[in-house]
Amino acid sequence: MKTSYYCIPVDVGSGVLLFNSLTRAFLLLAPARFAEIYANGEFVQDVLTDSERNMLTKNGFWVSDDMDEPAIVVSARQQVRLNKRSYQLIVNPTLDCNLCCWYCYENHHAGSRLTPEMVERIKKHIDLKYQEDKFESFNLSFFGGEPLLATPEVVELIGFAQHYCDEKSLKLTVGFTTNGTVLSERLYDALRDTPTTFQITLDGHRDKHNAVRKFKANGNGTFDVITRNIINILNFLPKASITLRINYDVQTLSEPDTLLQFVSNFKGKNLTVSLHRVWQVSPDEIDREALFDFMVQIKNMGIGVSLQGFPLGMYTCYADKLNACVVNYNGDVFKCTARDFKSESRCGTLDASGMIVWNNSKLQAHCFSPLPERCQQCKLLPQCASFCSQNTIDSAGEPQGCALDQQSTIDEYVLMNYYLMQTKSEQEARTSEATM
Repeated sequence: MKTSYYCIPVDVGSGVLLFNSLTRAFLLLAPARFAEIYANGEFVQDVLTDSERNMLTKNGFWVSDDMDEPAIVVSARQQVRLNKRSYQLIVNPTLDCNLCCWYCYENHHAGSRLTPEMVERIKKHIDLKYQEDKFESFNLSFFGGEPLLATPEVVELIGFAQHYCDEKSLKLTVGFTTNGTVLSERLYDALRDTPTTFQITLDGHRDKHNAVRKFKANGNGTFDVITRNIINILNFLPKASITLRINYDVQTLSEPDTLLQFVSNFKGKNLTVSLHRVWQVSPDEIDREALFDFMVQIKNMGIGVSLQGFPLGMYTCYADKLNACVVNYNGDVFKCTARDFKSESRCGTLDASGMIVWNNSKLQAHCFSPLPERCQQCKLLPQCASFCSQNTIDSAGEPQGCALDQQSTIDEYVLMNYYLMQTKSEQEARTSEATM
C-alpha cells in the first residue's frame, strides 16, 4: 500500500486537514499524531493502527501499490470528453444586445437573428444527432448577445425540443445565459414544466451595478429590472434554478451590504451565487480577506456559493466535449462561447440538411488535445477544469497560465473548498473527521 498521490495536507493550526482531490474526502488529524504517522509526503505504514489504515483506505488516502492514480484521472477526463450519452447544443439566436457593459468581450451585431431557415436547420440537426448517437439526455442552451431579444425563435426551438424529447423519452433541460432584462409571459409559459437553468449577472449593489450594466437605448441602469425578473423566475417557474453570477472588482467587495441584503431574500430558493473576478482586474488588486468574508456571509445565509467556478469535481469544459457545440445565428459552428464568433474562427458550419461540416483539425484540437504535463502532475487535477483548449488554440499552441496561480495557493483553495462544500448533511455523507 502507498499514500495517494492526491493527498494534500493543510495545517489549520488546531490540526492538520487532509484533502483527497480524487475522492473529495477530508480527514482532520491532531497535529501530534499527524507528525507520527506522516513523513516526507508519505504515511508511515509501520506506525499506523488497523483503524487508521481502514479509515485512510476507505477515504482514498491509502491505495494499492499498483494503482496509477494520475493515469486514472487523465483517462476519466478523456472519457468525459468522449461521452455520447448526453448532447449539449448551445444556440446563439442573436449577437445583438440591449446593454452596453464596458468589460464585454463580444462584438455585438445589431439586427442579427436566426432566420426561419436556420431554425429549421437546427431542428433537423437535433434529429440527425439523435439518430447518430441515441443520446439519453439533451441540454438545449441559449447564449448571445442577449438571446431573449429573439424570444419567438427561442420559444419555437424549445417547443420542438420538448415534443421531440417526449416522443423519444429523452431527458430535456434548457439553459439560458442572459442579462435578465428581457423575460416575458410567453417564455414563462413555454418553460412551465421544463427543468431550466438561468445564469444572470449582477455587478454589485444597485449603484455599482447601474454604473456598469446600462440599457443602450437610454443609459438607464438595469438593477431593478433584473432583480424583479429573478424573483419572477423563481415564482413562476417551479422547475427553474438560477446561478447568480456576481462579477466583482475591488469596489464590489468594499461595499457589499446592499447586494448581500438582496441575496438574503433567496434563502431556501433554487438560487446559488457564483463569484467571478472581472477579467480586466488583476488578482493582486483583490482583497482576499474581504472576498472570503463576502463568501462566508452568503454561505451563512444558507445559500450556495462558488468562486471562479471552483470547486468543480471531475469536470471537463463543454468546449472540449465531443458531444457539445455552439451554433451561431448564421450557421457558423463553434466549440466555445468565450469568443467573438468571427467566421474565420469557426470550427464548422451547419448545412441545409442539419449536418455539421466540421473543420476536423479544430475539432481535434478541442476534444483530443493532451493535457499539458504541468496539469497531469498537479495534485488538484481531479478538482480542476485544467487548461483551456480555446486559449491554447488562440495562442498558437502555447498552453496558457494556470488559473490557480492567478487566484490563490493550493492550501487556500483546499480550505475554501472545505468550507464551501461542507453543509451539515454533506459532512455526514462525505467527511470523516478523526482525532488520531
